[in-house]
Amino acid sequence: MQKTIFKKFCQLYKQGQVYKNDIGKYQIIVVPTFKLNKNFIQYKNGDVFARYIDFESMWNNYYGYIFKDGSYIGYLFFDKGFSYFDVNIDKDLAKQIRDFRPDMIFHPDGGELLCCIKDGKFYMAEMIKASECEFLTQEEFIKQYPTLIEKLSKFGFPALKRYKEIK
Repeated sequence: MQKTIFKKFCQLYKQGQVYKNDIGKYQIIVVPTFKLNKNFIQYKNGDVFARYIDFESMWNNYYGYIFKDGSYIGYLFFDKGFSYFDVNIDKDLAKQIRDFRPDMIFHPDGGELLCCIKDGKFYMAEMIKASECEFLTQEEFIKQYPTLIEKLSKFGFPALKRYKEIK
């Protein structure tokens, strides 16, 4: 995914000459969108949310935060039919993610959550206020947002169904 994002970045970035073999000069935080299992609608507050994420299936849309020498360059959204690059989107969020240094970061297809794994622990953040994103353990997250996951299980994120599923 990093190579795909970087290739598209080379095509879309107009501020300077960037070539595919420059990939080593950039740091890319890739955020894929994993599918939720069909039994997610059975989620009850207190369940282990991570067990509802299908880590073998994801949607063919993802994005990347691109840095060079520690400076934020921009956000690149990618899917097979439509991609764009923006230097202003989620600048604060990208820096928060970089500073948190997760081993893996992703969206479940519920849309409003950002999840990550760091040092073997599962963390979640609410995405309503991306500039104030705070990664909390599942237990802390559920205490702070007791009904958010149950609300997601009822509404889902139907817009993602237009994307192709990849494994």
